[in-house]
Amino acid sequence: MQEITCVVGAEGQVTLPTAVRKALGLNGNGQITFVIDSGTVRIKSDQELLAEVYQSVPALKRPLTLKQMRDIAIEEHVQKAARKGV
Repeated sequence: MQEITCVVGAEGQVTLPTAVRKALGLNGNGQITFVIDSGTVRIKSDQELLAEVYQSVPALKRPLTLKQMRDIAIEEHVQKAARKGV
């Protein structure tokens, strides 16, 4: 385990050290999430969040045709509009 100390500016801002950015796979345009749990704070990168949801929905047993995908999208749009009362 490695510990890195940073200075917190007057407005509460902290610059993430290079080692932290590398560990999180951030390249300057990334996004991070702070997870607070029982007095401990964890930082998760958007890459980690993507890894959590990757393949979370099982693959279809058989591929859909373009028409089937279009029909599903239209039906979902109709249902969404109906819920909004449009």
